[in-house]
Amino acid sequence: MKRDFLHYNMEDKASFIGHYDNKETQESYGYVLEKVKGLEEFFKKDLYDFSFEQIEEAMHKLSPSSLPVARMNGAVLTSYISWAIDNNKRVGNINPIKSKINTTDWYRKFIDPSKKNYITLEELEKNEKFITNYQDKIVPRLLFEGVGGIFASEILNLTDKDYREESNKLRLNDERKGERYITVSEGCINMIKKALDETDYHKSNGESESRNPVLRLVENNFVVKTASTNDKSEGKADRHTVYRRISSIAEWLEIPFFTTKSVQRSGMIYMAYKLMKERNKEDVDREVLNEVAEQFNVTKINNERYNYSLLEEYINTENINKLYEI
Repeated sequence: MKRDFLHYNMEDKASFIGHYDNKETQESYGYVLEKVKGLEEFFKKDLYDFSFEQIEEAMHKLSPSSLPVARMNGAVLTSYISWAIDNNKRVGNINPIKSKINTTDWYRKFIDPSKKNYITLEELEKNEKFITNYQDKIVPRLLFEGVGGIFASEILNLTDKDYREESNKLRLNDERKGERYITVSEGCINMIKKALDETDYHKSNGESESRNPVLRLVENNFVVKTASTNDKSEGKADRHTVYRRISSIAEWLEIPFFTTKSVQRSGMIYMAYKLMKERNKEDVDREVLNEVAEQFNVTKINNERYNYSLLEEYINTENINKLYEI
């Protein structure tokens, strides 16, 4: 669904974004430029007239969660300033950050240290673009939307028969708690379909220099697959596949806090935020906690009630405001 962005100097931003044909690129660039609108209003000038120091403030404000996202933000700002120079809008013809494009340390300093435990939905979506295999992308996405189970069994048991595209529903099977149904996003369903269709797995996120950089995936109906082996299990993945893929993503994208637990809890915080926004609530209450706990299949104390004290350690108004600015 196309969103309407609020930009400073809308006409120039629209002209810049409009010269890209790809809709996804337009959305990504529009989002980045919208995030610096407040600084443009503060400095009373368009981003393309920012000094180097002001551009660094804009990079900090974008608060990327990983190095690839920081680089993407820099590429958007660089492209916009270059476009302005080409169209005689910036005073002078020097792009102050063009020389920084290949400077890794410069990008690293903008990674937000205040979000070292959790990731937002938008950050997850941005980081997904830098993951090559859908077999890798699908694991954190499922965790974020409520799929888990004992030893990741809900993820590992998910097959091509367990999703309903028309309703975005999943049938899940936890090897300890049994069967349940949840609703996930359209994006999650699309990613499930692409993971099912994948036949090859590119090692090291497509950057392997080994003799065999691409492995053939086992042909079966599981969403999460393993590479072809002589294993008698017919290729059903085990829990170590899930944990290994999450730790590999953390390494590739340089996100140290990216673990199964942090991704899952990030999804719980996002769901709480969404419920609060829909219902105009200012604080997390038991009703919100109950719905989040049900979606994520949290175990009850003596099968009666959830451990609210434990949930409130991370699903709280402070974390929600830090991540989503209600």
